[in-house]
Amino acid sequence: MISGLNHPDISPFIEGLKTLFDVVSDEIFLSSFTIEEPVLSDIFAKSYKVKRLALIWCFLKISPVFEIDWKIDYMIEDLDLYMTWSEYDSKCLDSNKLRLFARALSKSWFTSTLKIVHVREDLYSENEVKKVLSTFGIKAKVEGDNKKPVSLS
Repeated sequence: MISGLNHPDISPFIEGLKTLFDVVSDEIFLSSFTIEEPVLSDIFAKSYKVKRLALIWCFLKISPVFEIDWKIDYMIEDLDLYMTWSEYDSKCLDSNKLRLFARALSKSWFTSTLKIVHVREDLYSENEVKKVLSTFGIKAKVEGDNKKPVSLS
């Protein structure tokens, strides 16, 4: 687990983290960072072989041109976005950014590997997330609850 505490920009740390990502196969757990669009794409690309990617209470800065590398054969089955999707915090993924994020996922191999998406229920309803994901052909099970996720490690 790597925590930024007060949402620093993860960019200065990303080169060092990429080395770590190369040797991890179970889980990458990032908490409380601000992540710009190109760095978020890098995080997905470098963590392609983990089973679980957790981006907990991260502020993701994405735009309508956000893309995830579609040429990579992702193995991520569990995407934990607890407190990263929130209708109440504009720094998080709100309903507009949720659609941009889902569209980017749908254009990659995530549609065939992703099994579970975890969200905090009182910040973004499980049913709303399911509806948006299914609009983009993503059939992952959405788990919405208020249990703070813990690292598997």
